[in-house]
Amino acid sequence: MDYLEIPSRTIVNARVGYQPENWGVFLSVNNLLDKDYLNSKGSRRWNYVELDQEREVALQLEYCF
Repeated sequence: MDYLEIPSRTIVNARVGYQPENWGVFLSVNNLLDKDYLNSKGSRRWNYVELDQEREVALQLEYCF
């Protein structure tokens, strides 16, 4: 049986924000360094790999009442 070895990667995610009283604003970035990487998935019966997400940036506004 042939095996494919997937090299390891470190993926950096970050989130910063400001939250006074009952509202907040947050900026988050997933895959900050925009690295290409494979993600191994599967079970005991079958396995597969997929190219995982590119850099993703989000701005979140919150209000609690």
